[in-house]
Amino acid sequence: MSYLGRKGANFPLTSGDIPTGSVEGLDIAFLTASATKNISGTLVANSCYLSDAFVLTGNLTVASALALAKVSDDGATTPFLTNDGTTRTIDGTGILTLGVLVS
Repeated sequence: MSYLGRKGANFPLTSGDIPTGSVEGLDIAFLTASATKNISGTLVANSCYLSDAFVLTGNLTVASALALAKVSDDGATTPFLTNDGTTRTIDGTGILTLGVLVS
C-alpha cells in the first residue's frame, strides 16, 4: 500500500510530502466560499467555485472545466445560478457543471 506524507497521525502534511509534478497550480483552483459570487469573463483554468449563489454579471466563456457548487444542499428551491437582470450568454468549448458537494 502506498503512503503519502509521514507515517503517524501526529504530523501535518506539508508541501514537502507531495512529490514534484503530482499536483500543478493549474490542476485545481478553489476560491473561498461566499454567500454570493459574481462571475463573468473567460474562465480558462480548471476551477471549482463555491458559493450559496452565483450571479452572471457579464457574459461567461468557459474554456476549460468549471464547476459551480454549493457546499451543502440547503433545500432552497430558487436557482443558484441567475443573471443580474440583463440577458447574459454562456458559451465556450469547456464543460460547465453545477451541483452540490455534500447532499
